[in-house]
Amino acid sequence: MSEKFILPLRSKIAAGLVTALLVLVVGAMSFWMLFRAAESFEEVTHTSRVLLEQQKLLVGLVDLETAARGYAITGDSSFLGPFYVARTAVPQSIARLRSFTSDHPEQQTRLDTLESVAGDQLRFNDQIIELRNTEGFNRASEMINTKQAKIVMDHARKLTAAMEAEENRILALRAANQKREERLAFLVIGIGGGIAFLLSILINRGIRTDVIERERQGEMIEKQTRQLTKQAETLKTQQAEQERLARQMAALLDSTEAGFYGMDTAGNCTFINRAGARMLGYKRKELIGRQMHQVVHYQYRDGTPYPQEKCPIMLASRSGTTAASEDEVFWRRDGTPVSVEYSTSPIIQDGKHLGAVVAFADITQRLAAQRAIKESEERKAAVLRSTLDSIITMNSDGFVIEFNPAAERTFGYTRDEAIGKRLADLIIPHRFREAHMSGLARYTATGEAHVLGQRLELPALRKDGTEFQSELTITRSDIGGEQTFTGVLRDISQRKTQEVEREQLIKALARSNQELDQFAYVASHDLKAPLRGIANLSQWIEEDLGETLKGDNKDQMELLRGRVHRMEALIDGILQYSRAGRLKGKPEVIDTGALVREAIELMAPPKSIRIDIANDMPQVKAEKVPLQQVFMNLLGNALKHAGVEEPRVEIGWEDAGPFYEFSVKDNGPGIAPQYHDRIFGIFQTLEARDKVEGTGIGLSVVQKIVEAKGGRVWVESELGKGAKFRFLWPKVEITGA
Repeated sequence: MSEKFILPLRSKIAAGLVTALLVLVVGAMSFWMLFRAAESFEEVTHTSRVLLEQQKLLVGLVDLETAARGYAITGDSSFLGPFYVARTAVPQSIARLRSFTSDHPEQQTRLDTLESVAGDQLRFNDQIIELRNTEGFNRASEMINTKQAKIVMDHARKLTAAMEAEENRILALRAANQKREERLAFLVIGIGGGIAFLLSILINRGIRTDVIERERQGEMIEKQTRQLTKQAETLKTQQAEQERLARQMAALLDSTEAGFYGMDTAGNCTFINRAGARMLGYKRKELIGRQMHQVVHYQYRDGTPYPQEKCPIMLASRSGTTAASEDEVFWRRDGTPVSVEYSTSPIIQDGKHLGAVVAFADITQRLAAQRAIKESEERKAAVLRSTLDSIITMNSDGFVIEFNPAAERTFGYTRDEAIGKRLADLIIPHRFREAHMSGLARYTATGEAHVLGQRLELPALRKDGTEFQSELTITRSDIGGEQTFTGVLRDISQRKTQEVEREQLIKALARSNQELDQFAYVASHDLKAPLRGIANLSQWIEEDLGETLKGDNKDQMELLRGRVHRMEALIDGILQYSRAGRLKGKPEVIDTGALVREAIELMAPPKSIRIDIANDMPQVKAEKVPLQQVFMNLLGNALKHAGVEEPRVEIGWEDAGPFYEFSVKDNGPGIAPQYHDRIFGIFQTLEARDKVEGTGIGLSVVQKIVEAKGGRVWVESELGKGAKFRFLWPKVEITGA
């Protein structure tokens, strides 16, 4: 810019020869003032350059951070161009600033610190890019999240702000000095007239040029700022999209029941979903960064070590190939195995192999189901082999597809001979084949079934042409979507013969029982008639003799009548025993407590005997008379043998599953264990009948009735400790039992 002033100055010097001294003085002063103004302008410009270079340096540092973050987030190599440009520009800006501020020691000191901070920023961003290239997004993200970059940039901004403040201070001083020099210059120019005016024009032109240049630079900076803002918004949008996709992927992985985990080429876990961590018994954060083979795949199912170099998953992760297995074992955190199926897929990014993703699923239940199916098939085969019934299966076309060993024995065909043959041609007599075929066709066409699920008795045909009577049940099942029919057939020829014989025996037994009842009734009537005559005759003789019958004669007459009454009771007992368990009535709901109280009222025991009946005696559905006979016989036995002092009888019950267990207990002399079975025999008593009146039939009647109902009766007793008779009676009596 000094050259712009030199030419006019020379012209003015040439033109001022006339007034040389004046022009020289004015020219010298003008030249001096212009020189001073030019120096001031140069200083202002110099300061502006320093400020601009500071902005470029700060922009370069921001570009470094933005480009490194963009590459770390997206992995897009297009971000590396701006990064490397900024990486070159930052040291150049520092060098220029050092040159521009060489005359300012304080700024040089700040610049030293700023250069160190910029170096830290360069190294930090280099590390981010290196980590992104070598260890992937998560590791680079962790580096970014350390906030180190923010600390460095904040420090850089603080230093540039201090330098900018210092330069602005200097700029203010230099601008003030420039104005002062301009005023002096204007004064000199005013004094100098046209020379000063021309000089001011030239200076203004220079200033205008500088302003235009500064405006142009300002516009460039503003344009770059807009571009950076747009780039930042684009990066922010891309980052938001990446985060959205990452959230979607995480939600997808967490929503599936299958396990997924990622590995780098060294086998270290980079991610794992919730289902996978749960299957392995870990929390997800416990697996991130760990060597997965050493954690979950370190040994075979039998517990022997599993070398890494033989592990298909590790080989696939290192080589970029795939691997899969349908029956493998992983190991949970607690050391228990889990059966899994797995498959791997390589992770490729920008053509570079980064590791593998492993998808796996727990197949424990599936294996158990397969084992159950296999066991079921084995059991089915065992049943088919071992059952005594013939089992034959045919398809919807009537062809045999199953023929068990029992069928081979029954019909005379081997399994190989029967399989694939038409069932009607094998075992159905000729006269029934047309009906069989038409029935099968009708069911196949309409679904109308007349024989499915029914128990049928039909003639069957053997290989040798003989027929036999069979019992047949047919069921339908679908195998592989095809209708099949399974018949279970049994040869009942012998059973039918036995049924005929049984019917004949039942009829003969019924006739025999009827004749026995008639005989017992006639015998009872014919035996009781003379006994009543003897009793009446002894009574008449005693009445006729009156007081003349004394002493032993009278006792003997009373003994005679007692024996007659005992004989009548014996006859009644025999009749009762012969009918016990054979006479049938209609079952009804019986309150056993009321039944016992009714029996006691009928027997009218002495008031001195204490009788205790258990609370809440149960209800049973049974014939009333047989149960009443049982209680009356047992109560009668207990009342006869109750203790002499404070006689007592107790009636109780307990739940015994399908039975009620009733008990009748007395506090009499008891029964020795060796007689516990004997007392249930007919006509058996343990004391002389003259001492304790009885026929010896009551307990045998009880046993016969109870056993006829499917129960049993027994006694618990020891000498001197009373006796407790127990019997089981069904809760619900089956008609006909």
